[in-house]
Amino acid sequence: MQKIFENWKRFVNENALSKPTVKLYHYCGRYCPGDPGSVVLEPQMGADAPQSYSRRDYDVLQVPRIWFYLDPADRESSVAGPLYSAEVPTSQIYNLREDERDFIGEIQRERQKEKYFYGTVKQPLRKGEDWNNLFYLIIDKGYKGVYYKTGFDVVVWLEPIEVTLEKKEEK
Repeated sequence: MQKIFENWKRFVNENALSKPTVKLYHYCGRYCPGDPGSVVLEPQMGADAPQSYSRRDYDVLQVPRIWFYLDPADRESSVAGPLYSAEVPTSQIYNLREDERDFIGEIQRERQKEKYFYGTVKQPLRKGEDWNNLFYLIIDKGYKGVYYKTGFDVVVWLEPIEVTLEKKEEK
């Protein structure tokens, strides 16, 4: 039953990415004092002082980013704050789960060319350098966001974005 639920959730989230625009949700705790109606989120804000739930992710990838959910109910229990949203063109989001343009393969092929590396690159990307290079490649190709999975489905936005208040935090 759990597998059916997970597959359904994945279908719903990926189906959201098949529409011309997608609504992204962000719980805005410490960056939105006073719950203004709208606020511009800067990717560097999270990188400068990451929360405990994002530190592990920054260990793997140091590119500044803002986390968004496709479904506001699908979040970690430690995430809190007022709910904000932004609607963005789906064409600006690269689906890393599908990786249709084979950016991961491109990074692996570049690593294969390293003079000090012997053998075939089949393992996942290395923390830091490989992941950073992957995201910089995605940015260079014109994308502003990336869809991937870190235990839950997430879209990370790689440049400043204005979000509007959906609802204040429930007490």
